Amino acid sequence: MDLKTLNLKQKTRAIRFSRFLSSLFFIPTGMLIFLLVFTTAAISFNNSVARQTLYALQDIPVPSKTVLIEGTSDVGYSEENHSHMYYIGAILIRSKLSLEELRSYYSSFSNDEYIFHVTKQDSQDIVCNNRSTGLKFASSIDDSDYYLVYSQGHNSNRLFASIASDR
Repeated sequence: MDLKTLNLKQKTRAIRFSRFLSSLFFIPTGMLIFLLVFTTAAISFNNSVARQTLYALQDIPVPSKTVLIEGTSDVGYSEENHSHMYYIGAILIRSKLSLEELRSYYSSFSNDEYIFHVTKQDSQDIVCNNRSTGLKFASSIDDSDYYLVYSQGHNSNRLFASIASDR
């Protein structure tokens, strides 16, 4: 073998080894970047669905003798089946109307996408369907005229619905 052929083989090996090393770096890095982008997009999408649920509540005009105090939204796993997401929008209102009157009023705005529930609110903790959500209102509840109006939104997009939100 002459020196030129030997150098060419060494150069070829060096190039192949260099490509191998770069693939060891770039493939996992690319996968990591993809996962980060996908997760960030999923979290943003899930939070957007929750905010839309809140906006649907806030778009309803408040009945007479009623004041909207504040609203909040959240995303999380359902307690019954951890593979499903829940989206909640909740508003705190203060009203001189009775619970039955408020339920009747808000149920008239319910549709296939949103079902509006009204419950008496006696603390800052937000409880929906007899389960704590972990959410709290910032406003203090100082009398019996406070009510929680909430809707649990849903999303049929299974691609993003399976990713948890870390806010």
